[in-house]
Amino acid sequence: MFDLRQLQALAAVAQAESFERAARSLHLTQSAVSQRVRLLETQAGQPLLIRGKPVRPTAAGAALLRYYRQMEGIQNAARRELSTDGGGPLRLAVAVNADSLATWLPEALDELMRDDALWLDLHVDDQDETHNFLRTGAVIGCISALDQRVQSCDRVALGAMRYAAVAAPEFVAHHFATGLNAAALRHAPVLEYNSKDSMQEQFLASRFGIARGEYDYHQIPSSEGFQDMILRGHGWGMLPMAQAEPYIAQRRLQLIAADAGLRIPLYWHVWNIATPLIRRLTDALRTTAAQRLETIE
Repeated sequence: MFDLRQLQALAAVAQAESFERAARSLHLTQSAVSQRVRLLETQAGQPLLIRGKPVRPTAAGAALLRYYRQMEGIQNAARRELSTDGGGPLRLAVAVNADSLATWLPEALDELMRDDALWLDLHVDDQDETHNFLRTGAVIGCISALDQRVQSCDRVALGAMRYAAVAAPEFVAHHFATGLNAAALRHAPVLEYNSKDSMQEQFLASRFGIARGEYDYHQIPSSEGFQDMILRGHGWGMLPMAQAEPYIAQRRLQLIAADAGLRIPLYWHVWNIATPLIRRLTDALRTTAAQRLETIE
């Protein structure tokens, strides 16, 4: 059996991506944290962390982290159920895509947060990347566009988010005066969320045969900032229809092509340990997604 204090040190370093920051969070010296991790590595018989900048778990470290997070979740749930005052809120780490957080996800979390049932640690990334947080044991669940199951986890199909290629009317008038064509798109600035955001690239490649490197782009790693930059006429991009529709109705945005939409399926991947709180969270996500997202075909 692995020592819980050593597992806690490993988890703290992996989350902080630094021995120094992990030591501060645990109120220990950096030497003490390093020693606990080394002892755990000795017992495991292999390195558990890649000691770079940032520090990252190895494959074996990720496996141990999953084990520790699941055990921690079970212990917390048991402590809460056995406590006479309900034990207070539990903390859950969840990875989500930025567009869900900007649209339907807050509604799904409303009841749990109003009931003071949980404290959230949200890890935000592109919907194709949130899987990695679950694989490394950093979170108990993730909203992801990937339907591939993760070992020891359940998968729930939530629904599909529809995206549309939009721009401000003045941007369209300036850049697409002669219509939407490959020549115009090669010179019209594109907005991307970050380097992992491939939706605009997919649209350009599938519709116009334009490859990455043949167009100019800005990277705006904020859902709200991304939307604001489009509204200000600084570029075109793929927005969730839930965000775009009110502005289209106000004529502040317009579709750059009537059939320019993409449907991105979303799945909830979560540890298959059915604690009451994880069940409530899963049910809340499933219920709200059924109301706010399209059916996955």
